[in-house]
Amino acid sequence: LNGNQLTNVPPEIGSLMDLQRLYLNDNQLTNLLHAVWSLPSLTYLDIRNNVELCVEVPDTFTGTVLDSGCCVTMVELRDAFEAAGSLPSSWSGVDPNRPCGWPGVTCSSGRYVTSLYLHDNQLTSLPPEIGG
Repeated sequence: LNGNQLTNVPPEIGSLMDLQRLYLNDNQLTNLLHAVWSLPSLTYLDIRNNVELCVEVPDTFTGTVLDSGCCVTMVELRDAFEAAGSLPSSWSGVDPNRPCGWPGVTCSSGRYVTSLYLHDNQLTSLPPEIGG
């Protein structure tokens, strides 16, 4: 279904119990149905390049999610800290696909970062991405 102009996921997708990979990238999606996260065989979900789509990956979903929305900014920030040799110690070993679960990161229900609290992390510098 990638590369179309879809604005929503067809509800019938929820009946595809054996679906393992779902490509919804390069559409106009604004949300994902709960049914997508409930697909029992789904192990790979590509939702990149859906400008208005920003989702929170449920803890129950254990597959891979490619998302170029909100989460990428935090992943880029983590990478920038790491490149500067100043990765916050609390971010060592975190799941890069779930930045809203990282220590010191608070997100709204829409998965937008609302606060970044990096106390007691032995930081020696800040990456330019946050004004360092």
